[in-house]
Amino acid sequence: MKRLIKFILSFFKNLMFESSIKISPLSYFDNDCKFEENIYIDRFCNLHNVKIGEYSYVGYGTFIFNCQIGKYCSIGPDVKIGPGKHPTHFVSTSPIFYKKDNPLGVKFVEKKYFKESDRVVIGNDVWIGANAIIMDGVKINNGAIIASGAVVTKDVEPYAIVGGVPAKLIKYRFNKKKVQRLLEVEWWEWDKNEIKKHINKFRDIERFLK
Repeated sequence: MKRLIKFILSFFKNLMFESSIKISPLSYFDNDCKFEENIYIDRFCNLHNVKIGEYSYVGYGTFIFNCQIGKYCSIGPDVKIGPGKHPTHFVSTSPIFYKKDNPLGVKFVEKKYFKESDRVVIGNDVWIGANAIIMDGVKINNGAIIASGAVVTKDVEPYAIVGGVPAKLIKYRFNKKKVQRLLEVEWWEWDKNEIKKHINKFRDIERFLK
């Protein structure tokens, strides 16, 4: 019931005040989430302890846990970010052996013995394709692209394109000199009026870097 009320209040808030934070009433986010202006979260998303920067969007059916997302990011549908971990060095991987508050509601232990989540950090201007999985503790740097269906188990370098299971480097979007220049420019930190001033150059990397 509380979740339903939260959905309804969020929905009417967006309608009445024309908020630049657009969240489908069919999605859930907890009180630890923080959203900057001009974001969009589609239907059936589930977000816990997530921070999202300006001009980023999340496609439908996506699950995100314990994650920081930068600006201008495009996250496709049915993506899983920070799905959690189980101990592989314990006798059993079942949560009833390492935490008292487990899905089964069975208390075999009186405290937590294993950290199930490490924060995921996603930079700016990152594109994550549909059905990709980003494992706990991974950092995806600025400008990177994650191919659809990829399972990312380690950090991704700036402007790298990775894919596969586990994800491996396919290529870089630009050469090293251009990547370095883009990282120095940090256009994602520009005021929106500055971006609009140079908007026609965003379609041509050569013109933009000049």
